[in-house]
This record gives sequence, C-alpha cells and structure tokens, in this order.
Amino acid sequence: MAAVLLLNTNVTRCGRTGYPVTPAPAGLISLAGVLRRRGHDVRIVQLTSHVVAQDENEVPLVCGELAAALAGFEPDVIGISTRNVNAGRVPANPLRLVEYHSAFYDGRVVRACRRVSRAPVVMGGTGFSVEPGLCWAVARPDFGLVGEAEETLPALVEAIVAGRLTDAIQGLVTSRETVDAACRAPGRVADLATVGPGACDAVRGLREHYYAAGGLLPIQTKRGCAMECIYCPASFLEGHRYRFRPLEHVVEEVRAYQQVWGVRHFFFADPTFNHPVDHAVALCEALLSAGLDIEWFGEVTPACLPDRLVALMARAGCIGVTLGLDSGSDRVLASYRKPFRVGEAREALAVLRCHGISFDASVIFGGPGETLETVAETVAFCEEHLRDVVVRFFDGMYIPPHTRVHQLAAAEGLINPETPYEDLVLANDFRRVKRYEYFFPHAAEPQRALRERLARACRGERWLLSGKDCVPDPGTGELVFGPDIVVESGARPWWRGLHRSGGGAAAPAGRCDGFSAP
Repeated sequence: MAAVLLLNTNVTRCGRTGYPVTPAPAGLISLAGVLRRRGHDVRIVQLTSHVVAQDENEVPLVCGELAAALAGFEPDVIGISTRNVNAGRVPANPLRLVEYHSAFYDGRVVRACRRVSRAPVVMGGTGFSVEPGLCWAVARPDFGLVGEAEETLPALVEAIVAGRLTDAIQGLVTSRETVDAACRAPGRVADLATVGPGACDAVRGLREHYYAAGGLLPIQTKRGCAMECIYCPASFLEGHRYRFRPLEHVVEEVRAYQQVWGVRHFFFADPTFNHPVDHAVALCEALLSAGLDIEWFGEVTPACLPDRLVALMARAGCIGVTLGLDSGSDRVLASYRKPFRVGEAREALAVLRCHGISFDASVIFGGPGETLETVAETVAFCEEHLRDVVVRFFDGMYIPPHTRVHQLAAAEGLINPETPYEDLVLANDFRRVKRYEYFFPHAAEPQRALRERLARACRGERWLLSGKDCVPDPGTGELVFGPDIVVESGARPWWRGLHRSGGGAAAPAGRCDGFSAP
C-alpha cells in the first residue's frame, strides 16, 4: 500500500463563469476513488498560497501550507493537478511572460514539496496535458502524465514504490525529450466502468473551498466528444468516441456527496451535456428513478435540445445551463465547425425559456472567418434575443495545440509549430505568444473597431466582456470581477446573483487570458 497526497493548485475564480468559487477537482476525486480501491491511502488538499507574491528562494507560505497538510501523513508520491494553462492573474512582475502561466505558480508548489518531503512529484491534469512541454520546463516535476490518469497514475505509483520504473506507461513524461511521445499516446481509459465512483471524502474542506459560497460539485457522466469545434482540445484529451459511465456509478457518486457533505447542487462536467440526446435522456430518467433531491447545472449545445429532453431536464432538477452559442453569424458558425446554425440557436433559446431553465451564453469573437460584418450580425442577434441574459463575450480565440485552429494558424503563418510554445514563453517573447490568440491577424484596425463595438455593447447590465470587466485582486493579482459588478454569495447558478452597480464599465486591467504585452 502506498500513501498518495494529491494537490489541487487551481485557485482561479474568474475561470469559465466569472463566479468567485473555485471549481472542485473532479479529476482528483476520480483518481482518489481508483487508488483507494487498489488499497492505497489517499488525501486531497487544496493549496492557495502558491499564487501570493513571496520570496522565490524560500517559498515559505507554500511550505507552511504543505507542512500542515502532511501532519500525520507521510506520502510515497505527491500528485499535482494542473487545470489551466493561463494563470488568470496579473503577475508580480508583468515584464516576465512566464508569470502569466499557471506552470509558474505550480513550480512553486513543486519546489516546496521537495523542501518538506522526499516523495517524488507527479504532474497531470488538463493544463499539463494541453501544454506538457511548458509545465515540464517551468515546474520541473519528477514525472508527468498526459491524458486520463485513472490507469496510469496507479501504475506509476506502484512502480515507484516497488522501485521498478518503466517507460511502458501511456502518456508518461520523464524528460523534455519524452513529451512528444506522451502526446502521441496519452492515457486513455477504454471502459469507464472500471473507474467506479470517485472518493469525495478524500477532499479536505470540500464545503469550505468549493461549495459554501455557491459552488456546484462536479460529476462526469461520459468522456469523449464527437463534435469537431475547431478550438476545442476535448477530442485530443478524451477522444472522438463517446465512452459512458454506468449510470449506477453516477447515482452512487451523487449519493456519496449528499451523505458525506450534505450537499445538493451539482455540475455535470461533460464537455456537452445534451450530446448525444439518448444518453442525456437516460441520465435524467436515472436521477428521477433514484429519487435524488438535487439541483444541477450543465453545458449544452443548441445543436440538439429537443423539447422532450429539456422538459425531462427540468423535472430531473436542472436549474441552469451554459449555452455555447459562439456566434450569431452562420458564416462564423460554419467556420468554427459548429454543429448548428442561427436558426437552431433561436429554437434552443425558446425551448429553454418554455421550460423555465435559466441560462447564460458564451460568444467567441475574432476566430477564423470573423469580420466586422459578422461581429455586427452577432451583436444584433444578442440584442434581439439575449438582452436579459448574461452573455460572456471573449474577444479572441485561444489556439490550443492538437486542434484545427492550431493547424489553421500555422498555415496562415500566425504561429510557427516548429518552435515549441515553452521556448517562446521562456524567451519572454510577448509578441509571438500573443499570436496564440487568433484575432484578426491580417490587420490591426479591425481589432480596435471590434473592441470599441464590444465595449459599447457591454455597457448594459447583463453582458460581460472578458478582460474589460476583470480587475486584479490586490492581494493575489487574481483577475476577478471589477468593482461595478456584484455576484451575490450563494447564488446558484452564479448569473442569477449578478448585478452591476452602475457608473460604467470597470477600468481595463489586463486581459483574462494572460497574454497582454507589457
């Protein structure tokens, strides 16, 4: 039996929703369940002090946090979950590009681990899997795991304890030279029935850190995504083919959260809840049959929201969804390879309103095919159909590796795929790293016109513009909502509690994507 300490380093509050609650670590909870069933002792701890400016030579605050977590617990292996690539904060030194990235702050955790423990450090998670080269170069763990880790982490833990390390583990990174091979063969669980329910009781302070102020606790019901949206790395991380968890495991996990923590609000953390429709219907029916008194939230596509499904979602406890609109222009939706058009988006809005399900919406401006004309189309669509809805506007498209937009950006000469991303970051090359935001690369003037147009559109109470509506927290540098935006504590979903205090938009304070030039 091995003792395994799993550290959640994500403290981002603006994240996907802008709500001041950190998402609970769904991946670590799943890993804890698998490790326990294999006989290992597991503890999950949330860290916070690694993001506070401090003496880099000593990282004293992190060491103190870790020492408290290690009281009475001597791990054989320490695992660090890296959720994000961008840190979502203004760094102490804005002239150092590396400080805009989560790997910089996770590197502090790795150094602190080595000061207080002899256990080897393993990094994984979505952020590590998307940019393993950057994480490896900056944080310098002992090992890394690309992809799903429910099979690979137990294998690595047991190999470390037995002293029989092997390079046969899928997605294993042991040096910079092994990064590409790990990305070509990431960890992947063929049958999710082998994973079983997660161990939510392994998390210390779950209610305090993730729920009390209005959070929703994560439940994953499937992996993979059959859609082909050009900017999404989900198919790289989880594959194009859907793999479904047994619904009895989903119900058992919900019950465990209720019994251990007394909670009743959940987030179904699938890339898209309503695709395929038959699985979403079966899940809603399972929740109803189990008699679970819960309220829940999910992310949906307008591509497949039939009336029968939305009615069932409402009966099964759905209190809100995020609607991935992306654009109000058919030309842009086609360019983004979205599986719907504007007409289907209108139908989705109507059916959600008909059944009383609250929603917010997200829109991405500036990707391939965008023009000032298509921007005007999208704003007009929002003004006609979403005036009373919280809409989050993202003025630029991030370019993750292993995606179609990455290929397009390389073909246009926007980026050079032969130059590793981490080399640009470590060289402090603000200009070239900025290009990883696909944003009218052929002319500067449309960018200014677009930003001015969006700024005017977001003067209303309910629309938010990424970057403009965020300011840095003076204590941590974290980008949170500006002083004219208030979200009531405990509001679920978060947008039900959002209010503007008036007086115009918050002053710009750097972009939430972390790629502002100094």
